[in-house]
Amino acid sequence: MANTNDGLASAPARGRVGGRRPKLTADQAPLAQRLYDERGKTVQQIADMVGVPRIRPQEQRRRYRRSRIRRSP
Repeated sequence: MANTNDGLASAPARGRVGGRRPKLTADQAPLAQRLYDERGKTVQQIADMVGVPRIRPQEQRRRYRRSRIRRSP
């Protein structure tokens, strides 16, 4: 357990961060959100356009909605 904690503590110093890389890039996420907001395409069509499974745009929408709620005064 001590070795694990030591490794987790030293990882940021080496430029490492934990977790998976996001499927949607910083450019794709706003594009997918805009396409969804325009209501011209289905979630499946948006997912096919950005090259991710259908669930990813839905997860992204949830994160976007949560972030907007947190920022509201």
